Amino acid sequence: MRTRYPLYLLTLGCLSACSGDNNISQPEPQIMVPPSINEAKTFVGGLQQVGDSQAQRFLKNGIYIDSLNPVRLEMRGDTVASDSNGNFSTTNTHEAGVDEADRMEYDGEYLYVATYPIWTETNYQPPHIRVMQRQQDWSLKQVNQLKLDDTLGQVNGLYLYQDALAVISASYPIMTFARLSGPWYGEKAQVGISLYNTNIPAEAGLAEQLQIEGLLLDSRRIGQYLYVTTTHSLQMEGLNVGAEEDASKLQNYQKIQAADLTELMPKLTRNGQSQPLHRAEDCYIPELASSNDGYARLVNITRINLQSPDDVTSLCLTGQADNLYVSPQSLYLSGTAEQQTILHKVSLGDSFGYQASGTVDGQLGWQTTPYFRMSEKEGYLRIITSQGDESLEHKLTVMQQQGNALVSVATLPNSSSPEPIGKPGEEIYAVRFIGDRGYVVTFERMDPLYVLDLSNPLLPQTQGSLEIPGFSSYLHPLDNHYLLGIGQDVAIESLPGEGDSTTEMPVRQGAKISLFDINDPANPREIASLVKKQGYTPVEYNHRALSVLNQNSQYRFALPIEEWQSCAADACIEIWQPNNSLMLLDVNALPRQASLSLLTELKATGEQYYYGGEDRSVIHGDHIYYLHGNQLWMSQWQANAQILGPY
Repeated sequence: MRTRYPLYLLTLGCLSACSGDNNISQPEPQIMVPPSINEAKTFVGGLQQVGDSQAQRFLKNGIYIDSLNPVRLEMRGDTVASDSNGNFSTTNTHEAGVDEADRMEYDGEYLYVATYPIWTETNYQPPHIRVMQRQQDWSLKQVNQLKLDDTLGQVNGLYLYQDALAVISASYPIMTFARLSGPWYGEKAQVGISLYNTNIPAEAGLAEQLQIEGLLLDSRRIGQYLYVTTTHSLQMEGLNVGAEEDASKLQNYQKIQAADLTELMPKLTRNGQSQPLHRAEDCYIPELASSNDGYARLVNITRINLQSPDDVTSLCLTGQADNLYVSPQSLYLSGTAEQQTILHKVSLGDSFGYQASGTVDGQLGWQTTPYFRMSEKEGYLRIITSQGDESLEHKLTVMQQQGNALVSVATLPNSSSPEPIGKPGEEIYAVRFIGDRGYVVTFERMDPLYVLDLSNPLLPQTQGSLEIPGFSSYLHPLDNHYLLGIGQDVAIESLPGEGDSTTEMPVRQGAKISLFDINDPANPREIASLVKKQGYTPVEYNHRALSVLNQNSQYRFALPIEEWQSCAADACIEIWQPNNSLMLLDVNALPRQASLSLLTELKATGEQYYYGGEDRSVIHGDHIYYLHGNQLWMSQWQANAQILGPY
C-alpha cells in the first residue's frame, strides 16, 4: 500500500544576516500523522479473492489495527458412540455420515483410547494412545502404545477410517475469536494431526505428522477426508503494542508495510518441514471492504486425505468464527456480531471451496450445543436463533444459496403459524432436526417440547407442543417417530407460578430420561420416563458421551452418570461426590410397543475419582466396555452382571 504524507517545508531565511547572531534557532521536528485506518468490523455480505496487493493491504491494515488494541484471548476449553445397525456402537454424531472426534474408537476387534496425562509426586506420564485387543473371552489386552508429540499435550479426539488412525492434538484448548478486538501476544498455538497406519494394530506406528499453526475450532470426517478448522491471528514482533503517540503508531505502520507477509501467514509443518499454509492472495476478504479496512484474523479449513496424506488442501477466509456445522455436503461457519449471526458456506468433497455468505437476526447462544440449531436438507439451511435480553424471542429461519449469498426464504413464526417458539422468558435447551421435522425444548418453569413441520421449506409450521416438568438438554431420534430426551427433572414445588418471575433456577432433582411418542405431531406424548435422583449425565452437554446400538428398533443406550450428595440434616450444601457409574437402558421403539427400562448401572470399582464428562463406552452385541479415567472395564448386557477389569 502506498501512502502519501504531507510535505513540510521549513524556511529558515538568512537570520544571521538580519540579526548578526550566528546561533540559528532550529524548530521542533514535525511528526507525520499516522494513517487513518478504520476499526476492525464484521462485514455483512459475500467474500471474494482479490489480487495480491489488495489482499496484503487488507491483512496488514488488520495487523496495524490489532497493534493498537492488544487483548488476551478468552479461552473456551472443550473436551471433546451414532446409531449403528451393525453389532457394535460407534461415535454418537450429530449428522449421519459426518464423523466427529472422540476419545475412543472401536473397529469391532481393537479399541483405541486416548489417555489423560498423569502427574504424581515422582513421575509424569504423558498422554498417549492405548491399543487394546478384544480377546476370545471378551476381555481386553493392551497390544500397543502410541506416543504423541510432547509439544501437543491435549488430545482433542480420534478418528478411525479403514487402516488410518488420526489423532487431533492441540497446544491450547479450543478457542474462538468472537470476543476479540485485538490479537493475543503469546506463544504460537499449534494443532497437530498424527496419522498412524493401523493395518497391523499391534505394530502401528506414526506414518505422518502434520502441524497447523493456529487455534483449533473443530474438526469433522466425511469418508476419507478429514476437515480441520483452525483460526489464526497474524502477528508481528517488534511492534510498540498499544501505542498511543502518533510517532509510535506511525513507526508501527511503517514496519508492518515493510514486512514480508509470507512470514506471518500460518504454517503447515509436515514431518518437521514447514511451509506457508496459503498465500495472502488465496484468502477470501469481504467484498465491501474499502482500502482503509482491515482484519488480521483468519479462519483456515484444511482438508486431509486420510488415504493419501500428501493430498492436503487449505481454504482461507478472513473473519470470525464461533462455531461450525457440517452436513455431508457443506460446512457452515457461524460468528456473532451486533445481535446477528454471520454465516459462511463452504462446499465439501471434490468441489471443496467457498460458496456463499449471509446473516440472520439473533444468536445461536450457548445454552445448548450451538451447531444442533442448524441443519441442511436438500439445499436449504434451517437455523434457530434467539434475540433479546430479558425476554428472548426464538425464530426459525430457512436459508437458500442464491449466487454467493445465503438468503432467507422463510421464517417461523409467520402469518400462517404465528405462535411463538417458547413462552416469554424461556430459553432454548435443546434442538434436533430429523428429516422434515424439527424439535425444540424451551424451559423456565415447565418443559415445552415443540414439534415443527418443515416438509415445505417455504412455509414452516408449528404442529404441536407438550408441557411437562423438567427439561431435556439432548434429543435423540428413534425409529417409528419416537424420541428420547435426556436432561433434568425439576421439583414441582420450586416452579414459579404462571406469570411470576424468578431469578433463581428451579431445583433440579436429578437426571431425567424421557421417551416421547411423536406419531401424532399435533399431540406429542411422554409415554415413559426415568429419573436418577441427585445426579446428572454428561450427555446433557456432550452427545458423544452416549453410546447407542440399534438392532431392528430395539435400542440399547449407555450413558455415564455422576452423582452429588443429598442435603444433610443440619446443612443443605450440594457437595460433589466421587460416585460415577454407567447407566444401561433398554428402549423398544417398535410401533405401538414403545417402552423404556433401566437394565442396571455399572460401577468402576477401585478406580480413583475422575471427572465423568470424559467417560465413554462401547456396546458390542451382549457385551459392554466402559472407559473411566484411563482404564477399561467389561461386562455383559444383563442385570446384575459381573464387571471385570480394570484393563
